[in-house]
Amino acid sequence: MQASFAKVENGVVTRIAVVTQEFLEANPERYGDASLWVPMEWGVKGKHGAEGNLYDSENKVFYFAQPYPSWTLDANYEWQPPKPFPVDCSPDNPCRWSEEVLDWVRG
Repeated sequence: MQASFAKVENGVVTRIAVVTQEFLEANPERYGDASLWVPMEWGVKGKHGAEGNLYDSENKVFYFAQPYPSWTLDANYEWQPPKPFPVDCSPDNPCRWSEEVLDWVRG
C-alpha cells in the first residue's frame, strides 16, 4: 500500500513522496538513500511533513519552521510569541507580529 514519506536531511524536510516502502527502497537513483525517508502517520501528534518543515527524530514529530527569532517552541511543537495575541484583534482590526518591536502591531 502506498504511504506518504518525507525526506529529512539534517532535520529539515526536503521532499515528499507518496510511494510504497518497497518502491522507495528499490529506486535509489530516484529517491537516494532510503534511510533518509520518514513515514508520515496522519493523525499522529505534531504537524505533517511539508518541504521546509522540521523533524524531531527523537520524538518523531514534524513541526513548522520558526516564524520569528524571538518565538519559542512549546511542548506541543507550536511556536509561541513572547507576548500573547491581543484579544481585540479581528479581521476588521488586524494585528501582525513585529520582530522589530517584539510586539503585536495593528495593520
